[in-house]
Amino acid sequence: DAERKVASVGRALPFVEIRVVDDQDRDVAVGEVGEAIYRGPAIMKEYYNNPEATAQAFRNGWFHSGDAVRQDEEGFFYVV
Repeated sequence: DAERKVASVGRALPFVEIRVVDDQDRDVAVGEVGEAIYRGPAIMKEYYNNPEATAQAFRNGWFHSGDAVRQDEEGFFYVV
């Protein structure tokens, strides 16, 4: 297993879950583009003094980044 790949932003950190989902929050297939959503103890809990932004970004315990990414078969992520 490689630790790095050209153009990749890497793999998920320990204790951080990352999913790549469609606009219905369904996981997309490996290699397909979707939105990166995160959860784990290293993820922020809220936007400072902005409950509206917090409510919009956090759904069902996941932080919705708005970033378009794809994940390869080895778990590396690429921002597209």
